[in-house]
Amino acid sequence: MKSLKVIFVLFLSFSAIADSASLLPTDDSYVMEYDPAYNFGSETKFVVGYQNGWVNSLMKFDLSPYSGVTINDAYIRLYVFSHGGAFPTDEIRITMNNADWDESTVTWSNKPGFNGRKDLVAPGINGWWDIYVTDWVQAIVDGTEPNYGFQVYKGDTDNDYFFIYSKESSTNRPRLEIDYSSSDLQPATFGSIKSIFD
Repeated sequence: MKSLKVIFVLFLSFSAIADSASLLPTDDSYVMEYDPAYNFGSETKFVVGYQNGWVNSLMKFDLSPYSGVTINDAYIRLYVFSHGGAFPTDEIRITMNNADWDESTVTWSNKPGFNGRKDLVAPGINGWWDIYVTDWVQAIVDGTEPNYGFQVYKGDTDNDYFFIYSKESSTNRPRLEIDYSSSDLQPATFGSIKSIFD
């Protein structure tokens, strides 16, 4: 019976603590093929789509405080507030970036390339759009992928695009929402275990 008590004490000493966080981007910008040398990092909006050339939006979040945690759920929340042309309904994608970048210097000419791809369901017009990236965020906090952020883009040349608020906006700023569990080790001392046998 005492051995069972020891196992029970040891089992209780390891527990997973669930928590959540809502992260604003450290950097965000859009880049435009039509104006390849211009930087849009101070704009209050992103653009995604095709507007006389592709327009991609980039965002990056600081995940360094969450190294080693288990990511139960992670999604990027973006607020779509307007569009041009017919509202895009297909060929919308997200990728991880394959190189680092800075919002004050990134342009179409020097933007990072793609690392993987997810095909997305088109967002609704004027509202929040949730993009699930749980596996990618887990890879970043595990250290198996670098944290160069994400890029949302269109894969076709239909002349349509939509607008999303950026972190420079005064309202409805983008966020990375994460739900995570971390190991909370509270070791039982040798003395407390020994006392069970006394």
